[in-house]
Amino acid sequence: MESLLLEDRREFAPQAPEAAHACVPGASEREEASAERLQPLSLAGIFDAAFDLYKRRFVPLALVTAILMLPLLVALQALESLWLHPLAMQTNWSGDDAQIGRAFLILLGYLFTGAPRAVTPGVLSLAALSLVSGAVTLIVADDTTGRTPSARAALRGIRPHLMRLLGGWLVTGLAFFMTLILASFAVTIFLGIGLSIASAASGGLVAEALAYVLLAGLIVLPYLAGTALVARFFLLMTPVLVLERLPVTTAPGRAVHLTGKRLFWRAWLTATFLPLAILLLAFLMLFALDSAVDMLKNIPLIGGVVSQPLIAFVLHLALATAIFLFFQPYWMVCLTLLYFDFRIRREAFDLQVFSADLPPVTPGAWAMAAEGNREQGTGNRAERREEGRGKREEGREKREEMAYPPQTSVFPGAQDENMGREQR
Repeated sequence: MESLLLEDRREFAPQAPEAAHACVPGASEREEASAERLQPLSLAGIFDAAFDLYKRRFVPLALVTAILMLPLLVALQALESLWLHPLAMQTNWSGDDAQIGRAFLILLGYLFTGAPRAVTPGVLSLAALSLVSGAVTLIVADDTTGRTPSARAALRGIRPHLMRLLGGWLVTGLAFFMTLILASFAVTIFLGIGLSIASAASGGLVAEALAYVLLAGLIVLPYLAGTALVARFFLLMTPVLVLERLPVTTAPGRAVHLTGKRLFWRAWLTATFLPLAILLLAFLMLFALDSAVDMLKNIPLIGGVVSQPLIAFVLHLALATAIFLFFQPYWMVCLTLLYFDFRIRREAFDLQVFSADLPPVTPGAWAMAAEGNREQGTGNRAERREEGRGKREEGREKREEMAYPPQTSVFPGAQDENMGREQR
């Protein structure tokens, strides 16, 4: 299936390459930009290129992220700060049935809202992130192929893909959490059996150490299993859905084809460490800014203002929202560049883009010239045949006249008489 990236290819009439480039404003600049950005990269090179692209296209990336997520984040921040967090602080988590019901309600609320105070997304935030990922993918694709991206074009471009994006992310989330559950169950069984055998054989000290190993295994191994599944089937879901316009049912198969066996490790390392790195950086930045706000409270002039509960809440809300919006586009930029890297390595996508602006191979100037020469040669041959036929007719008439000369009388008087008869 032809991808969306090649749909705006211009078709040229057969002409010289210089004339073809002259027909497209900025064709040489586009080719230079594409040649610079459409090339195989290492995994570290992809992260570095994503950072450069984020700086270069910060305005459209920030605009689409703010338009799609800012109202939701403000609402979720207010919901958590004014309802969920106070309710969780007042709940006795080891109480009676009423307290257990309240605790279940709090957990369900956090499942949908996430923990915006800790820059952790929930179901609603992930739904908004699916739309942001589609818009970011279009911006990165335009920049990579030499076009000028815009926030308006990206927002309009994701409208046909809204349901597929939501469905793709829903399938990805369900598959990831089901893998976590199954892997946790398997790890608990095997490590529990090993822990029991080791405890019976060696004593309490080794059993305590193995308990920490079991706890670490319950956290690390299911996460690695889930990221391996995502890397194999779902890591490139958004670029495949948006740029290639595939349905959700066939997008995982396309992702498997692009990843393959040789590139699986690159995808798995990205799926494993990129979310952790972004969450860690966001948490550290939020912690640093909260510490800076606490230091402002000790300043005499502004300490009283900052110490007010409403002002402190607004500052924390603004900082958490800004950090969340700042970091979210970066991981999707990395995934889109990883998608292009896989296509370049497996399908020579860079050659497809470079050849999109060249004159078409068929009919081609050479084919049209050959056809014109053939038609001209056919016309010349017909004219020569007609000319030869006319010359043959003229020669035959001359030969007939020479073989049969006109009859004339040897008697002058008879000739005069015949002429007079003809005149009469």
